[in-house]
Amino acid sequence: MAVSGPNGYNSDISTNIQPVGTPQFLSNDRYTARTEIISGGRDGDVFQCNVTSVTSTTANVTVRVGTRPIISLEQTALTTVRVTWSPTPELPVSYRVHYLIAGGTGGNGTKTVAADTASTEITGLTNRETYIISIEVVSGLPDVIPAVAEEIITLAPDAPERVVVTAESASVRVSWDAVEDADRYTVTFSLVRGYYQQGLCNPTNSHTATLTVSAPSTTVSIAVGGDVGSTVTDMLRAYTTYEVTVNAVSDVRGTSRPRETRRVLTPQTSAGEAPGDVRAEAESSTEISVQWSGLSNCRLVNGPITQYRVQFTANGRAETVDQVLGDGEDWMSGGRVTLTGLTSLTNYSISVAAVNENADVGLYSDPLTVLTLQASRSPVTVQCPVSVAY
Repeated sequence: MAVSGPNGYNSDISTNIQPVGTPQFLSNDRYTARTEIISGGRDGDVFQCNVTSVTSTTANVTVRVGTRPIISLEQTALTTVRVTWSPTPELPVSYRVHYLIAGGTGGNGTKTVAADTASTEITGLTNRETYIISIEVVSGLPDVIPAVAEEIITLAPDAPERVVVTAESASVRVSWDAVEDADRYTVTFSLVRGYYQQGLCNPTNSHTATLTVSAPSTTVSIAVGGDVGSTVTDMLRAYTTYEVTVNAVSDVRGTSRPRETRRVLTPQTSAGEAPGDVRAEAESSTEISVQWSGLSNCRLVNGPITQYRVQFTANGRAETVDQVLGDGEDWMSGGRVTLTGLTSLTNYSISVAAVNENADVGLYSDPLTVLTLQASRSPVTVQCPVSVAY
């Protein structure tokens, strides 16, 4: 027997719901019901049903609506929605999860789950459609009308496909296929831990660059800068590994989930950081010793260092000496060289730079001026004439 209550409740009262006293409902008889609310709010509404059989036998039956669960919806994949709900106190025997496309036909279905379950996934949905998803609580109590709660979710647009990321001389270029219904795209660069990363001496330091590209454009370039301390969100760090994702954004349907992730090592810039703590000391009239501290990983704008270059200048003439790192030598340990063949009592201007594997020379350190020592004089024997008087 169908019972219609307030707030749009509709349900069936089975013939085993019997009034107190006589007459009893007969399983082979037909009944009509008129309901009126006598107490309660929407959850737990109590109805009095005036039930009349075809034989004009009348009986009153009191029933109530069960507690509506609280529903949460989350799109976990392109065509999948996870439905989660709060348990209800009416000793449910099961839950029925209903879904249908809003304002249309087709795409509907029902999934029954056990009473001890509070979540399920609906798969095979149509992307970019709006769905009405409801939970019907099938109660084990004979006088409880199943409660129904519903929520609406709009599935996000498709994710961009065929994402191509290319490192160019001073920038990174990203392209992708267009997505239907997309109003714009977001391109995100996130640091990849454990790979080349300059500017990350401080573990709490992080950098994410995000660009917004208006549709229908499907390509963008982002500059690569050399400032390791930069917090600019539209510039990447040089010689740093990033993961790149592209999302489609629809003003109506929300943001897609990234389908493809690409990895890129940004290009090297024209000049790396200069070595620090440079010291120079004259050892003799023709020699000066030079030593310096190496570059840490967080200062590698130009990538791995293969050698250090010492430049020394006197009287307008510049010369260089290279200290090539051998196998197993660490650029972070710095270096030391001795300049030889110099001129005594001469001022030399000395600077040190790092050189990477592509032979790119980084910034030179601030020049130091060192005066070579005076050359020592060799002993001279002087023979004086002797005058003898007789």
